[in-house]
Amino acid sequence: MATPTTLPATFVAGAVLTAAQQNALRGAFRVLQVVSFSTTTQTSSNSTTFVTTGLTASITPSSSTSKVLVIVNANTFNSTIGYLGTFTLFRGTVAGTNLGNGNEGFQATYVSGVYSILPNGLSYLDSPATTSATSYTFGMRSNNAANTVYCQAGTGAPSGTGSTGTITLMEISA
Repeated sequence: MATPTTLPATFVAGAVLTAAQQNALRGAFRVLQVVSFSTTTQTSSNSTTFVTTGLTASITPSSSTSKVLVIVNANTFNSTIGYLGTFTLFRGTVAGTNLGNGNEGFQATYVSGVYSILPNGLSYLDSPATTSATSYTFGMRSNNAANTVYCQAGTGAPSGTGSTGTITLMEISA
């Protein structure tokens, strides 16, 4: 895709773009493809290392300069008061590249006295620099093995049916 590097730094009233500048604009910053995966399968773990939440999707960028916008929405739950559940995004599997802040990830859930299902929303703009299939995985971990962390937590968590968790990938032209 063309990058609008031929555009003027500023525009003056009445200025007209050339055909080349208009074509450069037409190809830049567009959504080229969208891939989405949803599940209602509730997952749980008391592991203190990251495991998958079951939310994984793969996209094959059409250009190595494309960006990938990742959007995740899922309900989460902790089983134990006073402990954290941490959630993050990986390029690849949970053994791949952690795009968050190490063990802190992107988000944490904490139960201080009232059990509740917490909605988790995450968006991240990645630059995978490849035209190969690239997967993204939403991972979770507990900060203590005495605490179980849930994803796609539904009514009546920790037991009960799962809610819908979704991961969406959008290729954005650069």
